[in-house]
Amino acid sequence: MSSKITTFTCPGKCGDALHQWPIAYWWHREQGETFDLWLDQKTCAPLLPLFSVQPGVRSVELVPGIESWPMGGQPWHFNLEPEQHQDRLFVHLGMRSFPNRQITLHAREQAAVQIAVSQNDLAETPNIELGEVAKARRVVIHGTAICTHNKQTPDLWRFIASIRGWLEQRFPEGIVFVGSESDRATGLRTYPGWSEFDDQGDFLTLARCLAGSELVIGCGSVVAALAGQIKVPCVRVHDDIGGAPKVIWSNLGNNQLNATELELRTEWPAYRDRFLGEDHVPAAR
Repeated sequence: MSSKITTFTCPGKCGDALHQWPIAYWWHREQGETFDLWLDQKTCAPLLPLFSVQPGVRSVELVPGIESWPMGGQPWHFNLEPEQHQDRLFVHLGMRSFPNRQITLHAREQAAVQIAVSQNDLAETPNIELGEVAKARRVVIHGTAICTHNKQTPDLWRFIASIRGWLEQRFPEGIVFVGSESDRATGLRTYPGWSEFDDQGDFLTLARCLAGSELVIGCGSVVAALAGQIKVPCVRVHDDIGGAPKVIWSNLGNNQLNATELELRTEWPAYRDRFLGEDHVPAAR
């Protein structure tokens, strides 16, 4: 066993870090060793409470050095100084090149981490542990006023409008907007009878809210990425990101749907009936 501290690094924003997290999770699960986790200082503070309580994590640090984020946080090695390597064995999960496949799979390939987990287990096993969470017949929605990637109104809102009647009938315990104050206000302006949940910038709190819900609907956002690690049913409504394949930002798992609003017109009914039918009981998480 190496005397150096294994240290996984995630240089991107919160969504990228969540997609890369399963590699560290499975490394600990298979090796039985602990590790440190280094995240981008400027963007990832909300993840600190969540990752700090996960199995195998010795400590989580917010680290400087990232200069840009168009490709998952660069430089991917954090511009670390030579002396920072003396007591640590770094496993950089950041992007050396623009992904050509789903982010978790891309990180596994590029970092060359020795994990034996099967593709099915990687996709279907929750990798965020939250303990017992109270369940509610609730849907959580995260939308923004403007899509950061194309500066247009997210197509999520068109999808929400198309299923409004079903949502209000199916989720009598709540249709809940999450996200920043401005994100929540965007939803409540259009749907003032629905509600909101303020996680106060703490993604452990947000994760418990998602885990207790029956469905998450999100634009291309960190909330959708978090739902994907918990494995709560999630629909990510994709908006164009520079013409890149949408699969890059997909969640892994059969109950995770990533589709454009146009595709959802045909794919949503089958997904709804499979994972949200009246006989559907959410699995214990």
